[in-house]
Amino acid sequence: MLLRPEFIERLAETLEGIAVSSAHTGPSAREASVLIYHRSNGGSGGAPRAGEIPLLEITLMESDQDGPSSGNDRSSGETCAVVTSALGIVELHGIEEVRLLDATEEAAFYSRPKPGILSFLTVSSRGAIQVYMNISESLEQVELSEASDEELRAAVALKIFAEHTQVFRNE
Repeated sequence: MLLRPEFIERLAETLEGIAVSSAHTGPSAREASVLIYHRSNGGSGGAPRAGEIPLLEITLMESDQDGPSSGNDRSSGETCAVVTSALGIVELHGIEEVRLLDATEEAAFYSRPKPGILSFLTVSSRGAIQVYMNISESLEQVELSEASDEELRAAVALKIFAEHTQVFRNE
């Protein structure tokens, strides 16, 4: 189970957002959201103003069991993230871990759709979203000077989140 109160609180703290609990959380499914608002220079500390919409809404959903067609034998269930912004919606299913990096106020959501293959989504407190799909897990070990042009951005992101992060796992 990944969606524990301490995880949601740390995610909101790292991204300087507001944690929101869901009204329809049941015994076999959990849901939580973090709202990230534009930080103004007016000294409000990122607190939303009346009528203001968030830059990002991160909705996390977790079920107790994987669906029958998922082919996944984990008993902890599936965790899904849906990130909504003015530019669109991004979904990442099968999240196995989340890494929080306080230094850059970012979070990375990791999914492994197949052995050796990694998909991950990064979100920053500034509203930036980056998505890396179906890349080789071994890319984390590649020297940046040896990475191809197509792999370089993903290799840099993997290295940034490899150290000095707080890791939450779906256990």
